[in-house]
Amino acid sequence: MAVPVTDDDERLRDEVVDWLRDHLPADWVEGIEHDDPDRARRARTGFDQQRFLQEIGEAGWASRRGPRPAAARASTPHRLASSRR
Repeated sequence: MAVPVTDDDERLRDEVVDWLRDHLPADWVEGIEHDDPDRARRARTGFDQQRFLQEIGEAGWASRRGPRPAAARASTPHRLASSRR
């Protein structure tokens, strides 16, 4: 049974995609968007994963201790799944 996608779900997805585009190397994003895995793979060379994970936490997308009410943007399984499309 398909779960309907709401306008809020679409806005959340757009917000996540925009955030990722702003925080991942441009060549990585372009490699993904143009189905060029080699380009995306090269862009990951030297990528500071720890810093990226810290930025995710600072933005409120994740937390080691669990979501805080003000920062838990994708708080339901459906909303999480919708953001992964």
